[in-house]
Amino acid sequence: YQRARDSMFNLGARDNARTAVQTVMRRLLDVETAQRGYLLTGRSQYLAPYEAAETDMAHAIIRLREHHRNDPDMLRLVDALQEQVLQKTSEVEATIALYDQGSEEAWKGILLTDIGREKMESARRISDVLLVTEDRRVAIERAGIYRTLDIGRLSVHGLTVLSLLAYLFFLSKNAALQASRQAHAQQLQAERDSLEHQVRLRTERSGALADELY
Repeated sequence: YQRARDSMFNLGARDNARTAVQTVMRRLLDVETAQRGYLLTGRSQYLAPYEAAETDMAHAIIRLREHHRNDPDMLRLVDALQEQVLQKTSEVEATIALYDQGSEEAWKGILLTDIGREKMESARRISDVLLVTEDRRVAIERAGIYRTLDIGRLSVHGLTVLSLLAYLFFLSKNAALQASRQAHAQQLQAERDSLEHQVRLRTERSGALADELY
């Protein structure tokens, strides 16, 4: 039960970690979409998702760090993902700032360097490794749960068989005890009958002797 409960707890934690990774990538895509929309239209409403996305990504990274606090290899991947996120958001901030300043050639030059696309691809590769690792560990946890359930079923079946054997043993011993009691009762009854017969004979003899004496 304890192993199954721990495995279920770990499955929940791993699911939360996967959700955090997906949140980072989804929000990073929102940042890029907001950047494109603002640069094409100049409308400030496109920046609202970008500003909200930064907070969500920061919280998701914190959850990932907490989840992998005892796993140095995974922590390094989280650090790498955070670095790519920071570089991507810095690129977005730079292009927006240049756009606001009216430096059209400058922000277009940044976009044409494909730096943003490279950062997105790097972040995507790291997130894929994180997700695949979590999927593999989820499969291991599930296998452990199934194994624990199988052990539990075998234990229940074994206890059932032992209980039945113990019950049969009890019945056999009880039957033997009842038979012994019955035999003992019959023996006592036979001895009682024998004593009564002897007493009756002696009484008859005593009566006969008394008649002879008188």
